[in-house]
Amino acid sequence: MTPTSATRKGGQAQISDALAAVARRASHEVRNALNAVAVNIEVVRSRLAKPDTDPRELQSFAERASRESDAAASLANGLADLTRLLARAAVAQGAATIKKTADSTIIAVPVCSSDDNEITHDLNALAARMGVSLSLDSSTVIFTVRD
Repeated sequence: MTPTSATRKGGQAQISDALAAVARRASHEVRNALNAVAVNIEVVRSRLAKPDTDPRELQSFAERASRESDAAASLANGLADLTRLLARAAVAQGAATIKKTADSTIIAVPVCSSDDNEITHDLNALAARMGVSLSLDSSTVIFTVRD
């Protein structure tokens, strides 16, 4: 199957739907990290309310909250990078392509400026957590979304 241009046979709607699905997955991962922070902080709070709590028992929960907070910050940066790429793809009408396979959707988004020629660490981390392969082929960002 050949890639579908955004300008052919409703392809733009198909690309828009696929990119929206990528954005939803990204948002979900950021919320997961923030929920993990909230849960660990709540455990610390509830245990601190007990008079006989040994503060050393809380160390692992505080460390987990800190790690997830760092992850949430990185994921939010990745989401900002993703949003920038998707916004530029939306403006460059007809530039993005989509290809459906039996088990995945491949979205190719041409980069629109020299600022986009590098996929950031944060965007790679976000892609990994949401189960999306991300690569840069010359001047095109390629998202492979497993169904």
